[in-house]
Amino acid sequence: CSFDDIKDTITNGRTSIMPVMGKILGSEDSINEVANYVLYLSNSSYDKDVYLKGELKFKGICSVCHGLDGKGNKVIGAPDLTRWIRIYGNDLKSIKDTIRNGRIGVMPSHKDILSKEEIHLLTAFIYSLNKKS
Repeated sequence: CSFDDIKDTITNGRTSIMPVMGKILGSEDSINEVANYVLYLSNSSYDKDVYLKGELKFKGICSVCHGLDGKGNKVIGAPDLTRWIRIYGNDLKSIKDTIRNGRIGVMPSHKDILSKEEIHLLTAFIYSLNKKS
């Protein structure tokens, strides 16, 4: 994320929705395959025997929001899956749960809570953490 993207999110807030994909993928095996592909995208530990099957499903379904490269789409709130930081957990179980059940994320606006200076300082702090990932 850029400095300006972070500042905009803190200032104006953001809502994102990960749709329920369990029924679309159809089986726990398919969910497991896609979850392992997501782990592969971020250079995390993944099951090498199933992730390629997940790649086909990801590119056919998930890429609509996350892009073919998994880098996401900030306009619709689809995160960059190539990064190892995930708000709801980085482990296989958490990723499978997100795929299976979906998520709704809300970051409230802070423009009426924090001063412009405080928003700028908080942005700088978060940006510095972002650069370490």
